[in-house]
Amino acid sequence: MFFIETGKNNGTHRNERKCVLCTQNVCESEYHVLLFCSLYKELRTKYNSTTSWPNLNMFTNIMSNYTASSVNDISNFLREAFTLRENQINIVAAS
Repeated sequence: MFFIETGKNNGTHRNERKCVLCTQNVCESEYHVLLFCSLYKELRTKYNSTTSWPNLNMFTNIMSNYTASSVNDISNFLREAFTLRENQINIVAAS
């Protein structure tokens, strides 16, 4: 789960649920992970979810595209993103 959700569950204020895996100093939300976080740049390229100007409209379009290939791409992106995120958080925690 991303901090946007885990923070809600443990009472952390939304403004404090920052992404610790990049330097953008923003809330780690689905929007941030899918379109902005530098940690997932290669995954975005791999699964064709890159755009020259990511925005809320782009996020909505990606999330509402129900073609089999789009659903597979997003599913694979998220599966790999969660694995990458968990590995990186473990490295940060061990430091």
